[in-house]
Amino acid sequence: MTAAMDALGERLALTGGARQGRAARRIVRERAAKVVDDPVALDDIELMTAEAVANAVLHGTGVVQIDVATDGRRLRVEVRDEGPARSPGHAPEAEDEAGGPCRPERPGDAGAACRQPADHGRGLLVIDSLAEEWGLEQTPTETLLWFVIRA
Repeated sequence: MTAAMDALGERLALTGGARQGRAARRIVRERAAKVVDDPVALDDIELMTAEAVANAVLHGTGVVQIDVATDGRRLRVEVRDEGPARSPGHAPEAEDEAGGPCRPERPGDAGAACRQPADHGRGLLVIDSLAEEWGLEQTPTETLLWFVIRA
């Protein structure tokens, strides 16, 4: 959290499972509602939180941690994990044109016949369109995705 902001509750820690993700979105929304009174903005915060948590689960490792803070004018949500996944299998597998796993016959021959699943890869676009500010900071041991909106 930035030094000028006060935490809204304790850090949340998720170890996995869809129920924890749903609970985290609800808790972030409840905390945000302490300073944000616009229901549409609260919906946006919940959606951005869902996308950030999904990114951490799909592409990161370890425990996912969530912090919520405010300075009274802005709300900041931070979602962090223990760094980028070091092995394949965290991200959805590319598919061939028939919807099966993409396995090129020769290395480097995937070409246009392989595509990423259509329901993935839009999380950062959602955050970019809804947040006043956002950022992605990554080191070998931590990935931090954060966003800020007006309170």
